[in-house]
Amino acid sequence: MDPKTLLYFQIHGKAEAMRSLLKYTNQEFTDKAITFDEWPVIKEAGEIPLPGGQIPVFTSPEGQTLNQQGAIMRAIGRKTGHYPQDNDQESFLIDWSMDTYQDLWSTRHYLKFMSDAEPTEEDIAKFVADVEKNVKQFEEKLTKLQLTYLAGQRLTIADFTVFSLYSSWVYNDHTSKPTLTAAAKTMIENYPAFKAWIDRMTTDLADHLATRGQYTI
Repeated sequence: MDPKTLLYFQIHGKAEAMRSLLKYTNQEFTDKAITFDEWPVIKEAGEIPLPGGQIPVFTSPEGQTLNQQGAIMRAIGRKTGHYPQDNDQESFLIDWSMDTYQDLWSTRHYLKFMSDAEPTEEDIAKFVADVEKNVKQFEEKLTKLQLTYLAGQRLTIADFTVFSLYSSWVYNDHTSKPTLTAAAKTMIENYPAFKAWIDRMTTDLADHLATRGQYTI
């Protein structure tokens, strides 16, 4: 692939954090978004390096093929100034936030949005419970440390990463499962610090949100 090419599916998923960071920092890159049907063909052809046989992959300006979402975000963030490593507290909060994001991603609720079946009341309750468990942790950190953003008073890769999930699963105008998103939005109103952060990120990334792919998840 050409330098600065991001390869992923036509969903927000694990590429949304990279897309939003690259666009926010005015980086020129090729967003190669493929269908699920194209994926096995690309994989079988072997023309594109796929470390681990997975996507997303990002080809750096130096021609390196990078994989794994967190590693790619850190590599981009070092170049854009959004992954500083000269402050132990800030570095800890960035890594803590990204690990806490992963806790929610690993619940695999994204499969509900990709299913043709409508969520049951049990599905909705489980979704809200898992999202709330995640929100509570961020609410506590934001409140206790009086943070503007997840790692301090400036944007870092932590904000782009965590917001990528919430802007896909909850605050997504093109969601395929409005009953899930509506229930989660109602719950989040009970957490003022986190909701204020969501509103702040929505403003900061307004240009990206207005032009990103109209994906359901």
